[in-house]
Amino acid sequence: MNTEKIQSVFKKRQQSIIRSMIGISVLVASVSFLVLREIIPKLDALAVLIPAFGYAIIINLTKWRCPACHHHLGKLYHGLREPRYCSYCGVKLINKK
Repeated sequence: MNTEKIQSVFKKRQQSIIRSMIGISVLVASVSFLVLREIIPKLDALAVLIPAFGYAIIINLTKWRCPACHHHLGKLYHGLREPRYCSYCGVKLINKK
């Protein structure tokens, strides 16, 4: 796989993660609002939030991988830093100067 293709796949995965996390954030905020207003019981909220957090973990484990070697990219993304290179195979993930 050439470098441009790897960077394209990485960018698509990154955008997919961002969209998923925005959706989960909106869901968590909405459910929290409903619980605080006592519109839904706390146990019903847990029935929604636990699978949502599970989905977030699955997204992280499956999508946050190097497109070239498929190794997990670690916790760099949680610090809001983009990895420029894969720490395992060294392939360039982001074309920044």
